[in-house]
Amino acid sequence: MRVTLRNLVPGVMVVSACGGGGTTIVVPPPPPPPAGFRITLTPDAEDVVAAQALGWSAGIPGADVTLTPTDSSFPTRTVTSSAAGVADFGETTPKNYIVEVRRWLTATELGRLPAGQDVDGWAARASLAATAGGGLQTLTVPASRRKSLVISEWAFNNAGFPGIGDYPFGGFLELYNNADTTIYLDGMIVGEGWESSLGTPIFPCAMSGPWRDDPQGIWARFFQLMPGSGQQYPLLPGRVSVIATDAIDHRSLVPGGLDLRGADFEFSGLLDADNPAVPNLTEIGRVVYPAGHGLQFGGAVAVPFVSLPVDISSLPVAFPFGTSSNSSYARFPADRILDALSIGRKYLEGFPDCPPLVNARFDREASRARGTTNELEEYPFSVSRRAIPVLSSGRRVLQDSRSGNADFVRTPKSPGTLPPN
Repeated sequence: MRVTLRNLVPGVMVVSACGGGGTTIVVPPPPPPPAGFRITLTPDAEDVVAAQALGWSAGIPGADVTLTPTDSSFPTRTVTSSAAGVADFGETTPKNYIVEVRRWLTATELGRLPAGQDVDGWAARASLAATAGGGLQTLTVPASRRKSLVISEWAFNNAGFPGIGDYPFGGFLELYNNADTTIYLDGMIVGEGWESSLGTPIFPCAMSGPWRDDPQGIWARFFQLMPGSGQQYPLLPGRVSVIATDAIDHRSLVPGGLDLRGADFEFSGLLDADNPAVPNLTEIGRVVYPAGHGLQFGGAVAVPFVSLPVDISSLPVAFPFGTSSNSSYARFPADRILDALSIGRKYLEGFPDCPPLVNARFDREASRARGTTNELEEYPFSVSRRAIPVLSSGRRVLQDSRSGNADFVRTPKSPGTLPPN
């Protein structure tokens, strides 16, 4: 028998055996080389004035851009965007990635901004897919603005402890003065916005949409009033204020509990363990929070917000899903909301999510930093706002791109201390 090589092309070899009917062996071609992956970083439409003042006509230059595969198949890569605002990662394996962008302004650049543009830099976090064909993609990056009072830490992860049960009373909400002047907390209102994100056959997403995604304000039924009559409770620039559910020592009550006796305020309830040395907030909500300890943000999702003083009796009231008192919500007007954060759920209940939890005017995308579904593992952790790695007048400034997804990260609970970069 004589074997002859009949065809030879790159990646494919065909061999036949003469006199015996022939045999064909096909060798598959090698996989194509990784495609090039480039991202153009463009300023959000809201921030064009600031970008133009800096001379950025094409894109955002000099940004640190990291690329992390969602399957953790290889380490994060970081590049710097070009003068035209292009982040070029070169040959990149086609798959899904998390892209994070940070571009902080220098002192010289800050001096070039027009009045009223309280921009510290640009920041974003998004999911993008590198395709087999490669090519150029565009990512819109919002500015991080100074604002004034912001939520800096949310620490209400709950857990069911063996032999103890659920313990939702050791949480706290932390506020931070991100401005250059003193803020007085007197009369402000802390509340929990629309607290459901599930679309069910009975209550589909379209039914709750008008209440979640309302540009005119945030609908809430749970909210409490900060004490003070004007200037009793100042918050200096660069300082934090901690509001505990119960301002007591929780260390002996539950594993991983904190000593919150040093909190600045505590939410009030008819059944809670009151600390007489810590000022209480006053219950003024449409509904009293269950369990009698004040706000606990205990839903599958959370929408904490802080409002300037408002006349509660003047707020629009609605009954989205019926006429019972438990379903009545009041709408806090958008121009009174100082800060709001939406925190997405970490459980899979078999029903679809209903994004957004609030209108993009308040939070562009919910934070997913609550961690795993293991409650015992997550109880010592919180969701904290990033600090930008530059100082302003000798103090830290916190990132605020109005996106919980970009601005907040998972951290150990740390009441009264500043978050990480």
